[in-house]
Amino acid sequence: MSHITRRQFLEDSILAAAAAASLPLPVLAAERRVASANDRITAAIIGCGIRGKQHADELAKLPDCEIAYVCDPDRDRAAEVAAHLIAKNRPGQKQFRTCA
Repeated sequence: MSHITRRQFLEDSILAAAAAASLPLPVLAAERRVASANDRITAAIIGCGIRGKQHADELAKLPDCEIAYVCDPDRDRAAEVAAHLIAKNRPGQKQFRTCA
């Protein structure tokens, strides 16, 4: 068994970490696996006020996120957010009216 000092261990560890960090991503992920149901997010926008619109905009930017429902007691607000999402070429949402 060879004797290794702490200094040698740290130097070797830093060099190994730098070498691993310099590899391009295709080398690290040689196979691109098919997206499964667990890789998708299904979300609902509940409340279509200012914050709900912000959530809808941010979730619409994610390619693996499906906004399934747009919910608000005010049908006009829900329709506005749903129309906004459809204008962004997102799949059609099911409108759902909640009881207050």
